[in-house]
Amino acid sequence: MQKSAGEGESKKNTVTNDYQSRQIEGNDGQKMRYLKRRERHESALLSGKVAEEANVAYARLASSWLQSVRRIQWSDVSQSYALLLWLGEKLLPFLSYLTKIRMFGACPFKIVEQPKFVYDGKWLKMREVRFRANDSSPEQVWESVHRRTIPQSKPDGVDVLAILHKNEKKYFILIKQYRIPMAGMCLEFPAGLIDEGETVEAAGLRELKEETGYMATKILSCTRGKQGLSPGIADESINFVMVEVDGDAPENKNPKQNLDSDEIIEVVLVECNRLLSYVESVCKEVHVESIVYAFALGMNYAQHFL
Repeated sequence: MQKSAGEGESKKNTVTNDYQSRQIEGNDGQKMRYLKRRERHESALLSGKVAEEANVAYARLASSWLQSVRRIQWSDVSQSYALLLWLGEKLLPFLSYLTKIRMFGACPFKIVEQPKFVYDGKWLKMREVRFRANDSSPEQVWESVHRRTIPQSKPDGVDVLAILHKNEKKYFILIKQYRIPMAGMCLEFPAGLIDEGETVEAAGLRELKEETGYMATKILSCTRGKQGLSPGIADESINFVMVEVDGDAPENKNPKQNLDSDEIIEVVLVECNRLLSYVESVCKEVHVESIVYAFALGMNYAQHFL
């Protein structure tokens, strides 16, 4: 329905008056809601809880503030200047606080200043975080490494625990891969990064096929959340996918790898009931990935004590 000129002018005056009232009152309603939410969030920090819902609430509040600003019809320069003052005084400190709580929502330490990246490479970034244990403790610096290829909302990669059924026996499909940082071969589970838009399960099946040549017959399970690999120095995380492989199936009779040019990988089949003994026998020759060793120890513990 078409509006008259008078109605349009009335709406404009209403918007202008609304902004002027916000100049005078400082938008007390929204500020009170923000302060209450911040108080609840800080209480959660003290109790050691992750305040994910508070983060979402803060983001919504920031969005509503920005939308209200966009709706204002500016009539003179003084109002634009007032907006800049309002942004500098209210919104920018809020966004700075929002950035901190998103990155360190459950951190028991006092973050001294905004974290900064001191190195930015093709695949990795290095970050410095300055913090104090409490207000009276000395300032310290924590250095950490971060991938730059995967969003924070999902794990970086996937490890595949594959059980091969062949000739009425069960084997774990492992790999020996040359790792430049370790300057030697490493015994690992098949693994790799998750591509953009790819599910954890799909990435696991793809990596298993590329690195070992085997095609999974059945997905048994997939872990939830994100499992950190070395949380003291990096935020790199993975999920585990457990699969079964029918070694007698035609597609798995003669498995062929599809490796990248920088990959040197040897496929290793280990009988499930002797995984720990195999790991212990080769650990002097190759580096054994910690999760492989831990998995072998867990299996041995379960067999003897549970």
